[in-house]
Amino acid sequence: MRNHEVMSLGALFLSGETISIEVYFCPGCREDFLEVINSSGHVACAFYSLTDHDLIRILSSKNATVKLFEQNFYPQAHSYRGFHPVRSLALMHNKFCILDRKAVVTGSLNPTLNGFSEHNDFIVIRSQRIAKIFERELAELGTFSYKKEILRRFSFDEGYIEARFCPEESCEDTLVALINSAEERILFAQFLITSQPVSDALVKASESVFVQGVIEQSKQNILGSKYAYLSSYIRVELKRKIHLKYWVIDDTVLTGSYNPSIGGNTKNDENIIIIKNRQIADFYAKRLSEIIVIG
Repeated sequence: MRNHEVMSLGALFLSGETISIEVYFCPGCREDFLEVINSSGHVACAFYSLTDHDLIRILSSKNATVKLFEQNFYPQAHSYRGFHPVRSLALMHNKFCILDRKAVVTGSLNPTLNGFSEHNDFIVIRSQRIAKIFERELAELGTFSYKKEILRRFSFDEGYIEARFCPEESCEDTLVALINSAEERILFAQFLITSQPVSDALVKASESVFVQGVIEQSKQNILGSKYAYLSSYIRVELKRKIHLKYWVIDDTVLTGSYNPSIGGNTKNDENIIIIKNRQIADFYAKRLSEIIVIG
C-alpha cells in the first residue's frame, strides 16, 4: 500500500511561539523525507541505521552532524566528516533530525531501503523549543550521561507536545500511564511487544475501552512476544512490513523509536514524542484502519 496523504496543522500557539506539525506515512514517503531534509540548511541527526545513498549525499553536502549506532556505521559509506559512530548500553535506536535548530523530524523510520518500503511514520514538528530539547539529547548520545529533561512538555491550544528519552525517562512507565488513563480508545501499530507491564495494562483497559492493534507478523513468536497473550483478550491483527511504533490513546498520539520491550525501556537510547491533538490522533487512527483492511 502506498499512501502519499499528508496531514498538516499550522499556526498552533505553543508556549509563546507559533508552530506547525506535519505527519507522513510510508511506504510512499521517501521523496517527502528527502525534501524535508534537503530544504533545510543546518541539519543534525541521530539514526539507528542509514543506508539511503541520496540522503547520505544530501547530508554530506550540508556538512551535517550525523550520529549512527556503531554496529551500523560503515566506514566506506559513512566516510564523511560529520558522520560519527556512537556506542550505547545496548542499541542507539534513535531516529531523529534537527533542522535549522528550529524543527524536529522523528518517528519509526530508519532511512534505508527497507525503511522506506515498510509501514513507517515520520512527523515534522516546527518548534524551536522542541528542537532545543532534541539538540541536548543529540549532544549526550555516546557520552553515557543520562540527564532527565526538566521541561519536556509544552502546551498549545487545547493540547500539548511532550518529548521523552530513554532509558533515563522510562518510556514504559510513560506508555503505561497513558494506557491507564484511556477513556475511549486505544489503538496501536507495533513492530513488536514484549513488555509485560504494557500488555497487562492493555488487557485491563480492554474491560472498559475499545482496544485494537496490529503487530508485525514475523515477530509473533519471538522470545518474550506477548502476541498470544494479548490476542486472547483483544483484537490484534498480524500484518507484514509493520515497523511502526505508534499508539493512539483517546486524543493523544505517542510515536518515535521505542518498541515496548525490556531493551527499549532499560538499555537502548530511544526517543518518543507525545502529541495531544484530536485531528492528529484521528489521522493515525485512520491509518491503522487502512492497514487492517488493505495490509
